[in-house]
Amino acid sequence: MPQDCVVAFLVGLIEGDGSIRLIPYRGEQRLIIEFISASSAMANWYRKVVALLIKSPVKTPCFHVKKNGQNNPVYKISLKGARAESLGKILLTYQGAMDRKWDCIRNFYCDTAV
Repeated sequence: MPQDCVVAFLVGLIEGDGSIRLIPYRGEQRLIIEFISASSAMANWYRKVVALLIKSPVKTPCFHVKKNGQNNPVYKISLKGARAESLGKILLTYQGAMDRKWDCIRNFYCDTAV
C-alpha cells in the first residue's frame, strides 16, 4: 500500500480511536499520540506500521476492561516524546485531518520551531 494511503488511514484511526495531547514535562511540553483498540489484530497492525514509519520499535501493552461482568482485552499504543514527534511530522503530511485533534500537533511544532 502506498505510504500516503497508510498515513491517511492512520490519521483516521487516531481521529476515531485515539488521542493527541500535550502534557507538561520537565518545564516543556511533551507530545503524546495514543491509539486504543479492542482488536489485537488491529493493534498489532498499527504497531508494526508505526514502527516502520518512525523507524523505531513500538510496544503494544494490553489491559483489561470489565464489561457485562467479563474481562475484555484492550490494547493501548502510546507514543511519547521523540517517537510521538516523529509520527506527528509524518501524519501532518495528510491534508484532510480534523483540526480539532491535529491543531495540538501543529501548535506543538510552531512552539518548538524556535
